[in-house]
Amino acid sequence: MKTVKFLCVLARGHMIVTTAWLDACKKAKTFVDSSPYIVHDAASEREHKFKLKTSIASAARSPLLQGYKVYVTPSVKPPPDAMKDIIHCAGGEMLTKLPEEFEDKLVIISCKEDAHLWQPASRNGIPVYSKDFIVEGVLKQEILISTKLNVNK
Repeated sequence: MKTVKFLCVLARGHMIVTTAWLDACKKAKTFVDSSPYIVHDAASEREHKFKLKTSIASAARSPLLQGYKVYVTPSVKPPPDAMKDIIHCAGGEMLTKLPEEFEDKLVIISCKEDAHLWQPASRNGIPVYSKDFIVEGVLKQEILISTKLNVNK
């Protein structure tokens, strides 16, 4: 339930349906009501502590990353190109150059392997978060400050 395409659709606040909906439309030779075909994955929702319907409704009302500028370091998984799609779908702007100075709603997404890249920016007050700031944040439709990386590690 955490593919890039899934996260992009969720970030835009669109309903996610099973392939059975396509079969039903084909059989009816017209579009049918999608509500009986909405994806439900109780195990993933329990594991990641979110409700898909609630997250979709929240994303439809207001994009999670509206106004955010995000830089993703090279070793992050999913890779920066994929993260760019998720960030864009969530209303954010993907930066191509590592920021050096703090500004409101500016974040760096990184990992321990890239610490040498983000530590100077972090010391300048730019918050650095793990990939879960984006991935889990989109699932839950919450800004997850608990995913902050420690500059001293």
